[in-house]
Amino acid sequence: MAKIDGWNPDTWVVRHEYRDDSDAVVYLAALYWTFTTMSTVGYGDITARTYMEQCMSIILMLFGVVFFSFVIGSISSIFSRIDTREA
Repeated sequence: MAKIDGWNPDTWVVRHEYRDDSDAVVYLAALYWTFTTMSTVGYGDITARTYMEQCMSIILMLFGVVFFSFVIGSISSIFSRIDTREA
């Protein structure tokens, strides 16, 4: 998102001085942000400040909610079928 946004000084890559780091370091930081965002923990050390980053954060949080809801619903359905067979 920072590259698309033209390396805006408010993007997390520039704010945390990742711009000159290797792709692996930036990818690891982005993966960390993705996991904390999708698990809705959001520690707050990497935050979205630009509109593009905020939109991406909202989309990922919605995806995380839908994904986790689907997984929990599927697991509940499986246990429900197992319980019905035993009864």
